[in-house]
Amino acid sequence: MKEKWPLFTGVVFLTLGVILLKTIDFDPWSLIILLTGVAFKVAYILSKIIKKEYIPGYEIAFLLIGLSLFLGGIILEKKEIIENAIVLKMVGISLKVVFIFAFIKKSRKK
Repeated sequence: MKEKWPLFTGVVFLTLGVILLKTIDFDPWSLIILLTGVAFKVAYILSKIIKKEYIPGYEIAFLLIGLSLFLGGIILEKKEIIENAIVLKMVGISLKVVFIFAFIKKSRKK
């Protein structure tokens, strides 16, 4: 459990960033908090790669595409380019969930 603190901290920052973004429109700070959460999660994944507990594969594409769609949906909605970007956000979240399951499956095989 000690080595998973970056993962849980990242989840907390991501959740807090989304809540701030949706409730009080904490514009620049909510994005900074979201990106901090992403950084913690990336640090966790990189530590697993360095320790050879995880070997990246095709599932990284799910993560990158999912993050791009999710953040793109947030930005496009804020800039009022798209009225309802929920589809982009939901597809992005779904791809991130697929990555999480693949990551857990590959990490536990070792």
